[in-house]
Amino acid sequence: MSRVSVVAALVLVASLSLTGCSAIVELLSEASGSGSTGSGSTGDSGDGIIEGTGDQTDIFDIAIGDCLNDGVFEGEANSVPVVDCSELHESEAYSSFLLSGTSYPGQEDIETSADDGCYEAFEEFVGIPWDDSTLDYSYYFPTKGTWRTGDREILCLVHETDENEEPRRSTGTLENARR
Repeated sequence: MSRVSVVAALVLVASLSLTGCSAIVELLSEASGSGSTGSGSTGDSGDGIIEGTGDQTDIFDIAIGDCLNDGVFEGEANSVPVVDCSELHESEAYSSFLLSGTSYPGQEDIETSADDGCYEAFEEFVGIPWDDSTLDYSYYFPTKGTWRTGDREILCLVHETDENEEPRRSTGTLENARR
């Protein structure tokens, strides 16, 4: 993990088999002392689909600006509920970038690259640096299985947090929220 002294990572979404998905990691400051993933109204139904309100969208079809009800859970996923940002939602896609290389670098190296890239992109989208923000970020990243099929994308997600730094649902875009 990068910035071990600043950020602890919790795995929220595991990999999809060869048909595709990326894992998601939620970043919370160490100050929260939380070892749990929180709770949400969505979850993995066991069939690779994240249950929740919204239109099920293939994980690879999520676009920057899409708002998701991807919930807090552990498991496999191949699609997530996408909703209009004016509706209650749990996260918003704010940046995407590709990793290079032919050999799978390992989850730790991928998470370090994802953390660094999403951290850097955060300020441009939100309007202030992550260190000064009340918002947090997470990301989807390639797994060993999806890497073999050509998946190299990191998808950064921004979300609001409550007073315990747990994710909470919001309405509206967080673009230029400056908080």
